[in-house]
Amino acid sequence: MDAGALERYEEFLRSEPIESILSRNLGFLLYDNELVSAVKLDTSLKNRTEGGQVILGGVPYLLRPDFDRRHWTAGLRVLLAHKVQHDNSSDSDALKRVCEFSERLFEERGFRPFVGHILGQRVMNILEDARVNNIICCRFPGYVPMLRFVSYAKTDSLEPDGTLEEFFARLEICALTGLGSGLDGEIKRLIDAAAVAKTCADCERICLQMLTGTAELFARLCGAEPDLPAALERINAQIEDYAFSAETRLEQRGDGSDSYLRSHAPEPETERKGTPDDGDDADGDKGNSASPGSGDNSERRGDMSGSLTGSDVKPKDSAGTDGREDRGASSSAGRSTNHGQSSSLGIKNDSGSALSKAFAEGPNSVREVIGAGFSRKRSAALTEAELNQMLGSAASELLRERRYEKLSTVQAAGASRLSLDDRSKLAGAYSSVKFEESSIAPTRRRLPPQYAEKARQMHKRLDRILREQRRRSLSQRRGALSESELWKIPLGSRHIFKSKTPPKTRETAFYLLIDRSGSMGTGLGNGSSKLFTALMTAAMIEEALKDIAYTKIVAFDGGPDIVEHCVIKDFEQKEFGSRCFDAITQLSAGNGNKDGYSIRVASMELIKRCEKRRILVVLSDGLPSAYRGEAEAIEDVRSAVHEAKRRGIIVIPVIYAADTKHSLEAYMKMYGKNLILASDSSILSEFEKMLIKLIK
Repeated sequence: MDAGALERYEEFLRSEPIESILSRNLGFLLYDNELVSAVKLDTSLKNRTEGGQVILGGVPYLLRPDFDRRHWTAGLRVLLAHKVQHDNSSDSDALKRVCEFSERLFEERGFRPFVGHILGQRVMNILEDARVNNIICCRFPGYVPMLRFVSYAKTDSLEPDGTLEEFFARLEICALTGLGSGLDGEIKRLIDAAAVAKTCADCERICLQMLTGTAELFARLCGAEPDLPAALERINAQIEDYAFSAETRLEQRGDGSDSYLRSHAPEPETERKGTPDDGDDADGDKGNSASPGSGDNSERRGDMSGSLTGSDVKPKDSAGTDGREDRGASSSAGRSTNHGQSSSLGIKNDSGSALSKAFAEGPNSVREVIGAGFSRKRSAALTEAELNQMLGSAASELLRERRYEKLSTVQAAGASRLSLDDRSKLAGAYSSVKFEESSIAPTRRRLPPQYAEKARQMHKRLDRILREQRRRSLSQRRGALSESELWKIPLGSRHIFKSKTPPKTRETAFYLLIDRSGSMGTGLGNGSSKLFTALMTAAMIEEALKDIAYTKIVAFDGGPDIVEHCVIKDFEQKEFGSRCFDAITQLSAGNGNKDGYSIRVASMELIKRCEKRRILVVLSDGLPSAYRGEAEAIEDVRSAVHEAKRRGIIVIPVIYAADTKHSLEAYMKMYGKNLILASDSSILSEFEKMLIKLIK
């Protein structure tokens, strides 16, 4: 590893928008894996999954003097895809079983258990890496050039020190590139079988078979090591743990459709007809290949929403297909809608190169795409044209993301728009109560795919309903004369007018109040707190209302003599990203709750809005606690809700718990009949039903 390259890499992470690019990539890579929701970067040179996040620390073999921000952009995209695919399909329980088997196997040969553990885990890691790379190529053919680049960069860095490490280096080179020089034919056959295995369980069986067949060889190599503890320490530094087991997620598997060509590839001589004998790429007929750079399976939906979502993501059952479905054209925004032909430039391949030949024939053997199995000698990882295209695409992606970040910069929310008269009224109703405000720091985090999809469906339905409301401005009994309605005059109809002012795109203002009192920190029985559920519900509502309504979201708590509001999203803030998703890492359950005060503040802001329809949503889990008693709490909330309704505000309470008849009666006294009592799984649908009922 080059020290100067490390300094440049650290500066790259600080100055370039690479984390934003990877965050957008994460959505389509995950598909339906709900156990990971974010990606973070550091310089630990260790990649792992922790606390629902993929943490990319980079790798030493990419820190070379001849590599720059373009190489690192492509490399980090591959590292993310590799780590996510391990999360999607590698089984921690299978790895544990392999290690236990290997411990017993080598104990029989006189070695301590930790020796067998390290050897077994390293072999399983190598085989799973081959299988995972195969699935990535099948799912996203546009990653193939980038994956070849990273695989060869890794193999170029292998400098084995001793016979044991040299053997592992040969295993890894074969797994990453398909080149099995110096390996026994049976070992290479097992690596090939692991590469096209459908599941991690299949790979586990192959690994046990390989360990059994090579146990004596490993024993001899360990015995020949002059400093076995040091060699094992270096090998141990390379091993990888898997974050999830088959019990915690559905496995995303390859279907093995490329196994025949991988296992029965013709001899190099027949495959290289008309090409130079030395195996080097020659200039010849050119053909298009998948582009690695812009094909990120995402497009921006809506100029103002800033919501980035994956599209055309293949289902799990197609993870091992030939990948042809993933080729597509660029979107008008300059981003590919899938992982295929992402620009008019394309990659130009030599007709004899492994990459172009595999694409020309399918590609049906992505393992041969990764490797250079069509040549007697190892060809370059990429042709010059392919390398230039990959680097150019990476540079363009960084430039586009910087422009996008500048466009989508979101300032923190401001203070509530309360006049002196408003504050005077609050002071009169709540003597000695202090009102404090704060706001979250916007980070432009995007809603995870599983939540974003629900929000999109809700957006479509609400947009259709609100659009119909706007159309009702025609056929009025008074207003401006409507030319399109004049035909009704002979029929004696008086509905020939339209509204004097044309309907606005957004005629609705929403104000969401989220209770963040201490009781919201308790769970709902599914492992999530009420506050987390409330924030994710609000996040989906926020996403669904983009472009069709103005929205403000506030979390409130306090005590008998103080009310604290944290503004999550303000009415006029840009709608890039998800403010509620930002809030999840910045808010925690706090003190008590004085709901009546917060409802009055929200009402005072709403009545200043010029929208035709004003809606206040209160998400809470119980009776207000920052009062002297229950009767006072109920009366204060009832009075605040009545005042809001009297001034034309629609109030929708969403209650997370009504465990007794007494509490239900209290909620009814406070809010009236439009009450939503919902579990975490039904909140959104119940809210949508209530909203449609009230605005029609």
